[in-house]
Amino acid sequence: MNFKRIMSLALVFCFCLSALLMTSCGETKANVREEGETSNIDTNFPAGDYQGETFTFAKLTSQTSSGSEYYCGNWIAAEDINGVATNDAIYKRNDACKTKYNVNIEEKLIGEGFDDLDKYYKANDFCFDVIYGWGVRMAPAVTNNMLYDFRALDEAEYINLEADYWNPSALDDLTIAGKTYLLANDITMSKLSWSGCLFFNPQIITDIGLEDPQALVDANQWTLDKFLEMVKSVHLELDGNSSFTKDDQYGLIGYGGVDFLEGCGVTNTTKGADGKYTLAIGETKVVDLITKIKEVLTDKNYVMSNEDILNGADTNGMDEWEYVRSYFTTGHSLFVGGTPELTREFRDMENGYGVVPYPKYDENQDRYYAPIDNCAGLFGIPNTTRNDSDQSTASYERTGRILEYLAYKSSEAGSVVDAYYETTIKNQRQTIEKNKEMLDIVKQSGCYEWTDIMQVGKTDSGGGKTIGDVLVDMYNSRGVASTYRQSATRLTKALDEMYNKIASLGN
Repeated sequence: MNFKRIMSLALVFCFCLSALLMTSCGETKANVREEGETSNIDTNFPAGDYQGETFTFAKLTSQTSSGSEYYCGNWIAAEDINGVATNDAIYKRNDACKTKYNVNIEEKLIGEGFDDLDKYYKANDFCFDVIYGWGVRMAPAVTNNMLYDFRALDEAEYINLEADYWNPSALDDLTIAGKTYLLANDITMSKLSWSGCLFFNPQIITDIGLEDPQALVDANQWTLDKFLEMVKSVHLELDGNSSFTKDDQYGLIGYGGVDFLEGCGVTNTTKGADGKYTLAIGETKVVDLITKIKEVLTDKNYVMSNEDILNGADTNGMDEWEYVRSYFTTGHSLFVGGTPELTREFRDMENGYGVVPYPKYDENQDRYYAPIDNCAGLFGIPNTTRNDSDQSTASYERTGRILEYLAYKSSEAGSVVDAYYETTIKNQRQTIEKNKEMLDIVKQSGCYEWTDIMQVGKTDSGGGKTIGDVLVDMYNSRGVASTYRQSATRLTKALDEMYNKIASLGN
């Protein structure tokens, strides 16, 4: 830790000590921050005047078939106060930034994917300060050397990657060869909203007499074996037909079992002491886990796949994945996989819903893992600062200062994180009090799989299967180990090439 950062922390400590002493002398009112008031700790952020210019987040995103914006969310800009908790918190956060730095925060939709972004680079049209897009769509910007290293901003002391609002626990997941070109902080809720978890129907638990999954979590007994046992407990004819169909009741709405591997602590690669990676999906533990999981989750007596539910279905304009999950909300399934963001679809369930993290491998596993979707929104910084003529203060210093301040203001009590997580997710969308404790576990367990984000295994032309694709093939094949061996040499080479490629990049 450098001297300036130590001095900054010392100032924070002195401020906190002073506040504590005032409280002990009965001066509690003086330390209560009114809504909308700027915290005294703001004085620890460098001053600046950016002359009323615009700070622009270029957004790469798209909608579902029903028109819902997915994966990036609306976390950057708000036009005005409208009474919606998250919107109002974003507006107040940006207004505080405007007051401190005399800068206007703007969001500009520039397209859906890399090709749309590439047009701006080829035209030398840098009219934005930060890029915000689906993780997998940002990957080509990394390998084409279009982005600036967040660690360079940290070394220049424009940002502080050790701060909680930069999510240090996930920083290692997104740092390859000592460089960090994609990252998320508390400006966006994407890392929380798209962390994996399981939802269950408590009425089915009661009707069948199964153990409460949340009680199993409390007892450190929520394991893969327990989960699979519960899935196999649900097979009930509801429609009166002789064949078992999507209109009956089953244990799980299935989309494959790979996420359950991540819940068991399995990663696509293993990181060595030298920072390099070796392929891990062919290890005995992984092969054995896939064999165990697929034995249950490919059995149509207990599991209905997305494809089974969508086959011949009239979704009546509903997004197809929301349509699939509607079978959970109408009592056809004990479990469905999802993320905290998808609670918006379940809050009107007649008997409510329960939340649990993905199960552990066994009781000796030291923590839960909540895989973050590889499409979840991430930030990237262009490797050329904006060059439009009316942005004279544009610089990496300005970019870092604004990102740092916005992230901090989002994390303040009552701001964006609280508006989304505490107010919206934990209060407005919950019908079972215990869910809040389970969501806290999910919130603390998020993890990124960088090889899925970077699509390791694909060729420059877009062909070839990624490590994740091969893992799915292993799950869907009869010979798990032999399917891995067919691709092992190619994937090992691709992994080394990706590491060396990123290691060679420079700003």
